[in-house]
Amino acid sequence: MAKNPKLVVDAFVPDALKIGNIVLRPITMGTILVLEKLDCPLTDDNAIAAAKKNKGKFAANLSNDDVARLVFVLTHSAQDSLALLQVSRDVFDRAVYDYLDRIEVRDMPVLGGLITGHFQNAFSTVIGGADAVQKKTESATPGPT
Repeated sequence: MAKNPKLVVDAFVPDALKIGNIVLRPITMGTILVLEKLDCPLTDDNAIAAAKKNKGKFAANLSNDDVARLVFVLTHSAQDSLALLQVSRDVFDRAVYDYLDRIEVRDMPVLGGLITGHFQNAFSTVIGGADAVQKKTESATPGPT
């Protein structure tokens, strides 16, 4: 075990996924499902359609509550977030606000951009590659026999 876990984290986690003492987890299908349950603007069909038109760039308007919930979900496992949501939305929100006490005010302005960039990177192959995948699927489908 390393004597200084911060050095280990710094060595393996790209700076683009860290701000202050916050380390964002990779965006997984579980993450997306939890965010959909929270009606997150970044998982809204309109935001994804707009990102497709805008070369993969997300431009959703995020409220402070949206950012707070995103930070929590992106720093916790989908299972942990879902367990809190299954109890109640109020219990989930209390956990979010408790977690936010770790975030310094000086780090707040950067969080929205960090999260949006994290989504753009995660979805870049999905959004940018959707048409190519469709064309490959269509060309691989045998014609009428």
